[in-house]
Amino acid sequence: MSAMNAKELGLDVGDKLRLGGRAKEDGAAKTDYIVCGIYSDITNGGKTAKVHSIDSHEPAIWSVLYVSLKDSAQKGQWMAKYRKMGAEVTDIEDYVKHTYGQTLGQLHMASLTALVAGVFVVTIVTMLFVRLIVEQDRYTVSFYKALGFSGRALKRKYLIKGMFPVIVGIGAGLLAGNLLGEGICGMLLQSFGADSFRFVIHPVKALLLTPALLLAVAAAGVWMGIWELKKIGACECCMGKE
Repeated sequence: MSAMNAKELGLDVGDKLRLGGRAKEDGAAKTDYIVCGIYSDITNGGKTAKVHSIDSHEPAIWSVLYVSLKDSAQKGQWMAKYRKMGAEVTDIEDYVKHTYGQTLGQLHMASLTALVAGVFVVTIVTMLFVRLIVEQDRYTVSFYKALGFSGRALKRKYLIKGMFPVIVGIGAGLLAGNLLGEGICGMLLQSFGADSFRFVIHPVKALLLTPALLLAVAAAGVWMGIWELKKIGACECCMGKE
């Protein structure tokens, strides 16, 4: 039975479930069935079940057979052959696309939206953070300039100071995402009946491209933040600190 059914009925693999009509009303005998497996399902509200055999003289409405073809088999020809015989043949890839296509598309759109929002937030927050540090150290920066420190040396100092928390944040995000992300998403999807859930991680995208993008936009934000160093004059320190 499906995971939501098993949870609602409080059953686990190996437990017995009695099915059948009410004997006093229609004389149908009740039969005990053993739960042999629990599967994830989001169709029909997540509450479905499959019975291996039923003692009944009524003909089956339909039967479902799952077939795995060899790599050398011609899938199109094989499907066409059985369709001519009256069978309804469905490619699992097409089934997933038509059944979950809208959901997968929304997840893809949500991931792109999260990426764009993340890039925007990292840029703005990093820029404001560095500008705040520069403004806080305004007197010190002016004093360094009066001592002869070059603008390039000061920019290098604040570039390192601004990028350090970004690198720590990206590392913490990667660690938390890999360790906790799958569990959090799994808890959400369990409410829809998807009991088994796992991330399919693309190492290049997750561990290389995305961190590189965030580092690039963070560096741009830091650079915009330290642009204020040019506006600080060497003579400000001689005027006293407000």
